[in-house]
Amino acid sequence: MKVRVPRRRLEAWLRALEAVEALAREARRALGRVSVLLHGSYARGDFNIWSDIDAIVVSEAFEGVRVLDRYDLISETPPGVELVPMTPGELRASIEKPAWRHALKRGVVIVVDDLNVERLLRSAGIEPITLEELRSRIKKLMGSTVEV
Repeated sequence: MKVRVPRRRLEAWLRALEAVEALAREARRALGRVSVLLHGSYARGDFNIWSDIDAIVVSEAFEGVRVLDRYDLISETPPGVELVPMTPGELRASIEKPAWRHALKRGVVIVVDDLNVERLLRSAGIEPITLEELRSRIKKLMGSTVEV
């Protein structure tokens, strides 16, 4: 069965991926080694006009820094991106929580993985995909879009 998706929806999805890539570049510039994960509706593809772009930024630079102060370490967060800053240990602990594990099992995209969190995710039964894989899927869908 051929899926027909409005072209502007796929274009919005690609723009969201560009925003997450911009976040990843800024996080690397500001923090050094990072892993950036896209999760939520933009990872799954069920976003709507009210959806924000959910991203987790994992960095060792957050160690010992209060959660609210972590946001100040990344000066440029693109509009519409909802950022969750975590240390590697906090990500490990979060994956043990049923709500986080369920959310990530429903869809997680690895944007940047300097800290090798892919291995951690897979060991928890979470099958992430890469940003390139998601972009390729979207472009394939664009071949069967409709103008609306």
